[in-house]
Amino acid sequence: MRHRLSIIIVMTILISMGGGVFQPLQAAPVIGGKLLERRLARLQKYAHAAAVSSVSSSSSSLDSLAWEAFRMSKRRNGGGHQPVAVASSVSSSVHVLTTPSITFTAITKNYGDSAFVLSPTSNSNGTFTFLSSNPSVATVAGNTVTIIGAGTATITATQAAAGDFTGASALSTLTVNTIAPTIIALISISKNVSDLPFFLSDPVSNSAGAFTFTSTNPSVATVFGRAVTIVGAGTTTIISTQAANGNYKSGSGTTTLTVSPGLEES
Repeated sequence: MRHRLSIIIVMTILISMGGGVFQPLQAAPVIGGKLLERRLARLQKYAHAAAVSSVSSSSSSLDSLAWEAFRMSKRRNGGGHQPVAVASSVSSSVHVLTTPSITFTAITKNYGDSAFVLSPTSNSNGTFTFLSSNPSVATVAGNTVTIIGAGTATITATQAAAGDFTGASALSTLTVNTIAPTIIALISISKNVSDLPFFLSDPVSNSAGAFTFTSTNPSVATVFGRAVTIVGAGTTTIISTQAANGNYKSGSGTTTLTVSPGLEES
């Protein structure tokens, strides 16, 4: 027995250029029970496959797609109810979303620099959120970056969907350079040629790097470790070299050692 079916099919396909988003078909009213529901489910399956692969944005193409998918579902269902006449209304629309163009350039800072504000540019007005991949280098609160230490971190800028634009993200590499330490050199030293060896103390520095010492004039004084041995009268420069450490580069300071000949023995 043939049955007359009355169907209103409302199909909405939303295609995003950023990756194709398909919204399920909606049908109402539907006459024909579970068999028609199964056919409509197949219609949705075929329409989804076609929409994701390639489909024209024209209404006529979408209408054709809907009817073809419906006929295929009917043929695949085999036998049973075949439509003699179908009163239908097919409505279709395509909303094309564009991926925004985000410019987020690399950033270079030095350890000790002040906090700064992130400002990527985009042709979308979607809200940005930010994330640092390395909190030991930099942290982000809102759009403000605080430098924690030397190194590199990837800053991810994520923009929310807005208007005709999809959500998107962009990456920027933040490089924080080490800086030279501030070394307060030892005060000048005066000795007599007959003085015993003495020991050098570390200069004051904002770095924790280890110090080594050298004498530029070994005929006046030699240095072994921290111990300075007087050799003869004259002047020499004691160089205090600090090794790189953490957020600081290596650095050095100088001190002048003056050795007097002393009193002649009678």
